[in-house]
This record gives sequence, C-alpha cells and structure tokens, in this order.
Amino acid sequence: MPFRKGDGSLSIRTKIIFAFSMLLGLMASQLIITITQVGRIADISSHVAGEGLTSLTQLRDIELSLMELRLAEQSAILPEDFTPSATNEQLFSSLQPYLRSSLPANDLPAGEVTAWRAALSAYLETHRVLAASLAAGDMAAARQTFTAARPQFEALLNATRSLTARELAANRGLGSLTTHLASQTRHLFTAGLIVATLVEIGIGWYLMRSLTASLARLVEGTRRVAAGDLTHEVYLDTQDEFSYLARSFNAMLKSLRDTQAENVKLHVQTVQMQQDQIRLLREQFSRIVKAQEDERQRVARELHDQAGQALTAIQLGLGRLEKLDDPAAAGSEARALRELTVQTMEEIRNLALDLRPSILDDLGLVPAVRQYTREFGRRTGLNVTFTADVIKCRFPAEVEAALFRVIQEALTNTVKHAGATRASVDMRVGPEELQITVKDDGRGFDLEEALQAGNKRSLGLFGMQERMTLVGGELAIESTPGQGTRVIATIPWPAYPDGRQTEPPRLLST
Repeated sequence: MPFRKGDGSLSIRTKIIFAFSMLLGLMASQLIITITQVGRIADISSHVAGEGLTSLTQLRDIELSLMELRLAEQSAILPEDFTPSATNEQLFSSLQPYLRSSLPANDLPAGEVTAWRAALSAYLETHRVLAASLAAGDMAAARQTFTAARPQFEALLNATRSLTARELAANRGLGSLTTHLASQTRHLFTAGLIVATLVEIGIGWYLMRSLTASLARLVEGTRRVAAGDLTHEVYLDTQDEFSYLARSFNAMLKSLRDTQAENVKLHVQTVQMQQDQIRLLREQFSRIVKAQEDERQRVARELHDQAGQALTAIQLGLGRLEKLDDPAAAGSEARALRELTVQTMEEIRNLALDLRPSILDDLGLVPAVRQYTREFGRRTGLNVTFTADVIKCRFPAEVEAALFRVIQEALTNTVKHAGATRASVDMRVGPEELQITVKDDGRGFDLEEALQAGNKRSLGLFGMQERMTLVGGELAIESTPGQGTRVIATIPWPAYPDGRQTEPPRLLST
C-alpha cells in the first residue's frame, strides 16, 4: 500500500518542515522580544532626553530665578530711594506660573511638589509685601520683611534643590535602566541564538539518527538478501517513507521466497520428469530390443520353417532324382523341384522385402511403398490401394526407413488384428510437412485399452510412436470399435544445410 500522510504517521518531509518551523518560531520569538526591549529602551531614552532634561532645565531656571530675585531684594533695601525695576517684575512674573501648573518632572513625589509649591507661594507673597513696603518708602519695614523671609527663602531654595537632585537621580536611574535593558537585550539575543542553535542541532541529530538507523537496517537487509538469506525481514518503528520502504522490502522478500519455493517445486518436478523420461527411454529401449529380438526370431523361424524345409525337400528330391532311370519320372521330379525352388526364392524375397527393401535405398520412399503395398496385398489377399503426391526431394535414410516401418507395421496390424478387407495408404504433401495416412475398414479397437494391455499390439503401437518421435515426426492413431482404424504419420520437410526448408512438391496424384 502506498505511504499516506493521513494515517497518523509523519513523513520525512513533514519532520523537516516541522523542525524548520520550530526554528523559525524560536527566531520569531527572539525577534519579538528584541523589538520589545528596543522599544522600551527607545521610550526611556526619549523620556530622559525630553521630559527629564526639560524638568532639570526648568528646576535650574527656578533656582536661578529665586536667587536673582533674592539678590534683587537685597539690593533694593540698601538704597534710600528704591524704585521697582522691570527686571524684578520679570523675575516675579516668571515664578507665578509654577503656582498654578505642575512641574514637568512626572516622577517627583506629589507631596514634595505640593510642599514646594506652598513654600513658593508664601515666598512670593512675602516678596509682594516687601515690594509694597519699598514702594511706600518704608525701608525699615522692607528690611524687617527681608530679614524675616530668610528662613523661608532658604527652605524654598533647599526644596528646589532637593527636587532637582531627585529629578537628576531619576534621570540617572532611567539611564541605568536603559543600560540594563540594552545588556539584557544582548543577553536575551545571545541566549535565544544559543537555544535556537541547540534546538536545531537536537532536532537535526534526532532526524539524522532516525534516518541513519532506518537506512542501516535496510542496508543490512539488502546485504543479507544478497548473501542468500531470504528470511531476514526489516521492521521499523517509524511511520515514514522508510517504514513504507521496509514493508515493500518485506513484500519483495515474500515474493522471492514464493518464487524460490516455486522454483524448487519446478526443479523437483523437472527432476521427476527427467527421471520419468529416463525410465520411458529405458522402457522404449527395452521395447526396441525386444522388437528386434522378435523380428530376428520371426526371420529365424521363417527361414527354418519355410526356406529350411524347402531346401531340405529340394535336397531329398535331388537325391531321388539321381536314382531314377526313367526319363519321364526324372522330368516330373525335376519340374516339382523347380517349382519348390521358385517358391523358396519367393519366400526369401518376401522376407528380405519385410526386412528392408533395396528399392527404398535406390529409388526412395514412394516407389518402395508402392511395391510393398502391391506385394503385401498379393501375399495376404488384402485389397490395398496406394495414392501419393509427387515428391521432388528425398528424406534422410533414417527418416524414410522410419516411415516405411510405420506403414509396414500399420498394414501388418490390419491383417493380424483388424479383420479388414480393404486398406489404403495415402501420402500427401503440405507447405511444411508430409502426411501419410494408413486407413482400414476393420473392426477397430479401444486405443486406451490397447495401449494399457501390454500385448503385442500395444508394443507395435509404441514402436510406431517411438520411430516417429526419434526422427522428429508425430504419430496419431484414431480408432473406434466397429468403425475401422486410421494411422496418421506427419514429418516436416528436411532443411537445406543453410537452414532453409525444401520447396514443397507439386500436388499431383499418382
């Protein structure tokens, strides 16, 4: 089955994408933290450079204005003819807004700012009283007011300086915080980089270890298979492409085992078939040897029973002829001996024809078969007809001999077993083969029963089949009880030395 991502497993590609996603997530988190820290540093720096610096400047200006106003008061009570100047009025006016608005320093304690504003209000009220005394020309009252306001002025000046110190300390604290945040940002960036590197190394090590372990198992499996071990299957705990490859590898091993078992089975069957063929060849050889021995016994028996007895009779007749004095009796005896000699010669000629006709070697298959069927019909009384197409080429001698023996055996079986009155031998040519058909009108027989009987008929049938098989031909026997028998022998045309087939002969009946 193909690898599917939806079956609860993670592919290698998914694992790699997941690893890079984690790395990108860590880097994004680190970037967000860095941007946040930089924003805080920028805000603090802006505050220090803006509001903090403005607050310090204003507090310094207030302190300077108070001191200038105090000096102006001191200078005013010394002359006898004091006249309020424009500068004094400007200093007094510059301090008035701080009574109504808050100071720019946002980080100062509210209580101290309130106390400082009350002290400033009281001092400015004293300054108005002093200015009124000076305007009225009452220098004694003005000096008394100036002297009485000294502790009040010093408290206001100290409060102003305290606020300035606090604002300066706050700005310094913000600067330290900025430095701390910058250092913290560097540390966080470095730590994030180290963590991201370690995480990526860990994920890469895990993936590499998983992949190399799976690959090592597969390599070991292929090595074992190459060594001939088809039982070593590979099992992986992962659910990725390597796991699918392992399942495919195991399926291939199973297929190889099945194929090997089938090959072993086929080998056993082949060996059994070879043994059966050897046994059949031995049986065929035994049948051939037996057929040869039977043929020799038949020839020996016919020579002894017919030719031997005829020659003995001729010998005895010649002996009697020597003793006869009557010419008429001698002539009668001589005629009888001549007829017996002709008969004996005919029997010997028929015997030689049965063994192997010389015309087969001299003129070929068709003339030999034509002569044999004619002599066979004359000798046995069977009506044998022979038809053949014109054959322009000769078969090898062993092929012609095999075909002749098949025809001879088929006709002999017709006379011995079929009880037929007619038989025909037909030789027809085709584009690729020669077909010989021997047919009779006898009683027929059951072919399977005849082949299993183990009698002389079965030996003759086996002999015909073996002869055709040995020369590369085929033999078919068709027989039905009561409907006659037909023997069909087929042999391919002989080839030229270069492998070309001989040209098929013309189809002309003879």
